[in-house]
Amino acid sequence: VSVYIIDVTKRKQTEKELALKEKEYSDLFDKMGDAVFVTKLGGKDAGRILEVNNAATLQSGYKKEELLKKNITDDLVIGLSKIDVRDKLEEKLNRGEIITVIEKKKKKDGTVMWAEVTLAPYQFRGEKAAIGINRNITQRKENEEKLKATLQKLTKSEERFRELTDLLPQVVYETDFDGNFTFVNKYGLSAFGYSGDDIKSGLNFMQVIAPEEKDHVIENIKQYLQGNTEVDTEYVILDKAGNKIPVQIYSNLIYNDNKPVGYRGIAIDISKQKKTEEALRESEKQYRDIFNAATDVMLIFDKKGNIIEANAQASKTYGYRHDELLKLTGKNIVHPDYQHLFKKFKQDVENANEFHVESVDVRKDGSPFNVDVKGSSLYIHGRQYLLAVIRDITDKIQAREKLENINRQLMATEQQLRALNQELETKNYDLKLSAERYKALITVSHTGTWEYHSDSGFLWRSDECLKMLGRNREDYDFSGAPNLKEVWIDLLHPDDREKASKHFLDFIKNGSKGMYENYYRLHHSDGHWVWILSRGNTLRDENGNITSITLGTHIDITEQKKAEEELKNRMEELEIFNDASVNRELMINELRREVNLLLDQLGEKPKYEVVE
Repeated sequence: VSVYIIDVTKRKQTEKELALKEKEYSDLFDKMGDAVFVTKLGGKDAGRILEVNNAATLQSGYKKEELLKKNITDDLVIGLSKIDVRDKLEEKLNRGEIITVIEKKKKKDGTVMWAEVTLAPYQFRGEKAAIGINRNITQRKENEEKLKATLQKLTKSEERFRELTDLLPQVVYETDFDGNFTFVNKYGLSAFGYSGDDIKSGLNFMQVIAPEEKDHVIENIKQYLQGNTEVDTEYVILDKAGNKIPVQIYSNLIYNDNKPVGYRGIAIDISKQKKTEEALRESEKQYRDIFNAATDVMLIFDKKGNIIEANAQASKTYGYRHDELLKLTGKNIVHPDYQHLFKKFKQDVENANEFHVESVDVRKDGSPFNVDVKGSSLYIHGRQYLLAVIRDITDKIQAREKLENINRQLMATEQQLRALNQELETKNYDLKLSAERYKALITVSHTGTWEYHSDSGFLWRSDECLKMLGRNREDYDFSGAPNLKEVWIDLLHPDDREKASKHFLDFIKNGSKGMYENYYRLHHSDGHWVWILSRGNTLRDENGNITSITLGTHIDITEQKKAEEELKNRMEELEIFNDASVNRELMINELRREVNLLLDQLGEKPKYEVVE
C-alpha cells in the first residue's frame, strides 16, 4: 500500500490570509465561492451566527435572515456539542490559532453534507468572534469512502497499484532516473491531453516543463539528491496543446533493492489558488488606492511607535519622501512640548482602541503646525498596529484666534457706544452675550469615504458615512447591485435633491474632469438634517484613462453652517449699530473689514464695502 502525505502548508497560509483579510476585503467576502460564517466566540450564546456571505445561504438552503437567528453548533453541525466547542476549539482560537476541522452539517431540507471548516479568531463589530470558511467536501468524502472500500480490496501488486492511482483525482506519475515517464494515471493523461502512446514513445519530464522553468527544475533535482528536501516545487507545465498550467509537485525516490531507480510523484493543479491570490492582490490594491486618495494624513505605527506605512498625503503634509517617513517614529514628527500626547496615543489605542486629541506636529523643515489626531486599532496578519488619521487644522486655529481678537475688539467698541444712549447700552449688552457665544466656532467633523461604480450604479459607503446619519450598514444593500437612489438620492433634502444629484451625475457623465465638490443636506435617522461637504476624484488606469471608479469623502459641516448662521445674525446686529450713530462710522468700518476677512476664511464673498 502506498501512502502519500501531501504538504498543504501553502494552502493553509492562503486560507489564513483569507481569514485575516476579511475585514479589509468586504467586497471579496460575498463573492467567495466558499461559505463563510462569522459566529460568536465565548459566552452563553457561543456559536450564535453574526454574519454570513451569499455562498453560506446557497450551501445551507436557509435565507440570510434565517441563519442570523440560528446557532451554528446547535442548529447546523451534527455530532458536535457546545461543550466540545468551548473546551477544545475556543481555547485554541483564543490563543490566535487557525484551526481546520471536518464537520457534518444538516441543510434546511434535511439532507446532510460534509464541510472542511477553517476557523480563525476575528473581531466583529466589537465582539469576539470566529470566522469560518466552509468548503463543501461531500463529494470528496464520498470519494474517500469509495477509495477506502477499494483500498481494502486491492493487493500490493503493480496492477492493483495502477488501478488505485487511476481512481485519484490528481496526477500521479513515475519516471526513471533520466526523467522518462514510465507511468501516468488516467487523470493525468486526460487532464493534460496526453495518451498512453505518448508515454510509450518516451515522453520526458523536461518536455512538459515550461522553458522558463527548466533551470529551476534542474537545480531542485540537484538539491533534492543532496538531501535538501525543502525546495520550492511549484512549476509551470505545458499540456499537449502548449497551454501553461501552474502545478505543485510532491515526489519521492523509487527504490529497487535499496537503490534509487526513479521518481514517483503527484502533480496538483493550483490554477484556482493562483486566481484567489490574484484576487487578493487586486483587492489590496483597491484599498491602497483609497488609502492614498484620502485627503487626511494616514499613518500606521507598530506598538513601539515606528512608522510602518504612510499615505501620499503624509508625504505632502510633513515634507518627507515616503521612504524617509518609514525610517521615522512618532517622536520625530510630534512637537517636543506634545510628546506626552503621543505616548498617550499609543496607550489608549492599544488598550481602548480609540483616541482623539488636538496637538502640534513638526514638518521636515522644522515648522510646527496644528493637527487633529484620531487613533484606532488595526490588525494586519493577526498583529495589532496603531492607525492615526491626522488633519492639518492650522487654518481653523488661526481663524479661531482671529475671531477671538475680533470679539475682543467688538466688546471694547460696545463699551464705548454705551455713552450714546440707554437704548444703545441695551443693544451692547445683547451683543456682548452674542460675542461670548461666537467663540464656539467650527470644529472638525468626522470624515467618511465612499466609492461609486458608474458602470453598475453601485455606491459603497464607509461605516463613518453611515454613522453621520445614525444609520446601520444592514439597512442597505451593499452587495454590488445598483443602489445609488436608496443609499444617497432618497436621503437628500427635498430642496437639495434635484440640484445635488444633477451636479454629481453631470460630473460622471462629462468625463469626471477635475475634482468633484458638492454641498447638500442628508436626512438623519432621528429626523434632523445633516449638512455634508462631499469631494471626490475618479481613478485612472496605468495608461491615464478614466476608469468607472470614483473615490471620495463626506465631511459633516453642520457646525460650520450653524456658525455661518450665527455670523449672519451678528452682521445684522452690526447693521443696527451702523444706523444708530454716524459718529461711530470709522470704528464700524474697521469692524467690517475684519468681518469681510472672516467671511473670506469661511469661503463666502465679502458683504461690506470698506472705506480705505
